[in-house]
Amino acid sequence: MIAPYRIVLNAKVYGGKTLKKGVGANGEKLVKFLNKPRKVAVVGKHAQSFKRLLAGRGYSFTEKPELVFCFGGDGTILFSETRFPGVPKVAIKHSDYCTRCNVGSPPQPLSHAKMFYCAECVDKALDALDGRVKIKEHFKLDGTAYTSRGVFRDTALNEVQVHNNSPLHAVRGDVFVDGERVFRDFVSDGAIVATLFGSTGYFYSVSRETFEEGIGVALNNSTRPEEPLVVDEDSTIKIVLTRRHGRFVVDNHAKTVQLDTGDKVIVKKSKQVARFVEF
Repeated sequence: MIAPYRIVLNAKVYGGKTLKKGVGANGEKLVKFLNKPRKVAVVGKHAQSFKRLLAGRGYSFTEKPELVFCFGGDGTILFSETRFPGVPKVAIKHSDYCTRCNVGSPPQPLSHAKMFYCAECVDKALDALDGRVKIKEHFKLDGTAYTSRGVFRDTALNEVQVHNNSPLHAVRGDVFVDGERVFRDFVSDGAIVATLFGSTGYFYSVSRETFEEGIGVALNNSTRPEEPLVVDEDSTIKIVLTRRHGRFVVDNHAKTVQLDTGDKVIVKKSKQVARFVEF
């Protein structure tokens, strides 16, 4: 359940629609549509059939949408955020369970999972769009790789990774948080820095932990048991390779960068945010 508004900070405009921005009781950044968006985009495997459904409700389609419908799984959500960064999104997932109608296995406990709808309750989501809706903002991460071949930057909704370059060799290095070394001389398949949004994705697969605030830092299949960390969202995380090679990986982006001994990756909270509709 989204916390109620406490303070109205300012007004923003997305796609010609004015939204009010506020802060909830627990500090969440919330935005509210004052008018129903009509110009939308659809991303996903079954986009054409879903477009027919939306067209019947009076929506039109554009490459500069006020709202994006993501019809698929986690990869679809990541792709849609890359294609339409910052544009509010309605996430409709193909899943064995639904956090709205509770079909299938029990839903995840994290509050941000409640934004997702399954195909069985799409109509309820669309009906809700006929009224005022709230949008929850999730911060992203900026990852910067400093290499002997240059500097490479990218932005993540889920996570920034230093991954092993070859399955035959481990990554070796150190991890620092705000200048303090937290993992020394690690030997693993890599290191992961994850957002709250990404805490239930690959980060969970590796660490078997989730979190509800801050930034998660974990080692992937480390030779020494190391507990994952959750640090303040304004922290600066640095990963330095001390031996062999690695690879700079951001979300599911196709472009990756090889890392060599002495290269480093810096991860910080981004000024960019992802926006998801909640009802």
